Amino acid sequence: MEANVTISVDVETIPRLIGHLLSEQELRFEPLTRKVSRACHMAEEGNIFEAKEMVTEARQTLLSIDARLQQCESLVKGMGDALAGPPSQEGTEENNNSQTIDNQARNLKDFSAFLTKMTEQEEGDDEAQEG
Repeated sequence: MEANVTISVDVETIPRLIGHLLSEQELRFEPLTRKVSRACHMAEEGNIFEAKEMVTEARQTLLSIDARLQQCESLVKGMGDALAGPPSQEGTEENNNSQTIDNQARNLKDFSAFLTKMTEQEEGDDEAQEG
């Protein structure tokens, strides 16, 4: 089982960390290839249930590799953001305020529609019980 954890890393160590993470994943491909080959052989021999198990294991390995590659991608993005410096504040505050007001209006509209629907359902339930 894996969990996502947010950590702070010195920008200078990111290339070495990414290299290490990628080399770990590189080592996982050869056994993965053997597993898929074995599944293929099992299927050809008529052992489809065993083949299915091998395929499931291969897919789980691929998902794990993909998760690690996403972490590497996030590290690179974080490194780029750190090297770019803080975002420009020009017009950002005004933009954020208008977006916030927009979001609040949408949320209020959605909540109002939800309340109306709930009220209608309660009235319908009351009428059904009376009738």
